[in-house]
Amino acid sequence: MGMDVSSSTGVVFEISDVVPNILESLTDAQVKSSVTRLKKKYEDNWPTKKEELDKISSGEDLSNWFLEGIVVDEDDEDGFDTYAIETIWDNIMSASKCKVPDATFHYWTSSRLSDYEVPIETPCIVFEEYGLFATKMTAKGKKLATTLGVSEISTSTWTTLSY
Repeated sequence: MGMDVSSSTGVVFEISDVVPNILESLTDAQVKSSVTRLKKKYEDNWPTKKEELDKISSGEDLSNWFLEGIVVDEDDEDGFDTYAIETIWDNIMSASKCKVPDATFHYWTSSRLSDYEVPIETPCIVFEEYGLFATKMTAKGKKLATTLGVSEISTSTWTTLSY
C-alpha cells in the first residue's frame, strides 16, 4: 500500500484578475462565435444559465457570464466545478481562436498542497508553462552534452515524499 504524489508546474493567476482581461479583449466577432458555440455545446451540468447567453453582446458580458459560473463550494474537493469551467473555457478559446496557452482551473485549500506563492482558497487559472520560458545551455552545459554524446541536456523536476 502506498501513496501517489505528483508534481505540477504552471503560471498561476487568480481567475478574477486575468479572465476579464482576456475575454474583454475579444472582438465582437469572437464573442459572437463563442456564444454560438456555447449554445451548441451547452451542458445541463454547467453552473451558468443557457438563457443568459442570449444577453451576451460584448467581451465584458461574456466575462461576467463566465465568472458567475465560478461558485466556490467548500464541500467540493476541487472547490468548484472545475470540469464544467474548463469545458466552457475551452469552448470559448476554440471558438474565438484566442491565442493563450492551454489552461486548467484550480482551488487550493492549503499551502501544504501547493507552493507558497499560490493563492489559497481563491479560484485560480493555471496556464501551461511550455513555450513561455526559454532556458539556454551555458558553455559548461554544452561541454557536458558533448562529453555525454547528446545534442542537448535538460533538467527534470520531481517530488520526494518522506515520512
